[in-house]
Amino acid sequence: MKDFKFDENEFVGAIKNEMKRFIEKTDKISDEQKDELLKELGVNWFDERFNGKQFFEDVIRYSVYVWSQHNFNLSELWKQIAIANASVSEIPYETANKTIEEFKKEFNVTNKNY
Repeated sequence: MKDFKFDENEFVGAIKNEMKRFIEKTDKISDEQKDELLKELGVNWFDERFNGKQFFEDVIRYSVYVWSQHNFNLSELWKQIAIANASVSEIPYETANKTIEEFKKEFNVTNKNY
């Protein structure tokens, strides 16, 4: 599989298009201010003020953070489920182990270290 390579100018252009939409749709500024902002934004897809590479590094870093936080919260929930199930059982360890095995099956988790 090829590595993903992005065209920085294409993403800058897409972001500028979104900013343009926000400026045009707002009712918080005057038409004169909108015109000035749109002129400042420009119509080209290149903007030396914007570092697309850094933007994507930040986005990826943030996405990984959110994903890991979600996984942590999910594992904490399953831990609480295992504890609750085990606390009402005569064989708590077996019940907890079964709950953990269900978690692994549900989320396709293996014990492999990557």
